[in-house]
Amino acid sequence: MDFNKAMKLYFDCKREVELIEAEAASKAANAKEKIKTLMQWMELKAREEGLKNVPVEGIGTGFWKTVTSAKVANRTEFRDFCQKNELWDLMEIRAASTEVKRYIDKHNAPPNGVTFGQTNIFQIRSASEKAKDEE
Repeated sequence: MDFNKAMKLYFDCKREVELIEAEAASKAANAKEKIKTLMQWMELKAREEGLKNVPVEGIGTGFWKTVTSAKVANRTEFRDFCQKNELWDLMEIRAASTEVKRYIDKHNAPPNGVTFGQTNIFQIRSASEKAKDEE
């Protein structure tokens, strides 16, 4: 085997996977639509009947679950609130890797409290992808 054969085989396999996934996605879309319709019907029926759960012996149980979300509407206000009240547990903080890299390039070290790492990985792109990138 050489690089020409290996890369051709790679792209042949990649195309085969794409075809299989497209076919599967199409079939799954129909089933997902049925699932959505059935869920809506069961939710409406359970709500109408005031049921907290719907056990169906040997099959499964429908039940209500509370889903909670929190979105920051104003970053500055939220940060100031957490700082003033020392409620740091309300926040989740992560480092932006691209900006940390820029900082390291400029200062030759990561910011305090940040561990930075990079790994080289081998990738393959088709000639058509390369041409698109160069446009």
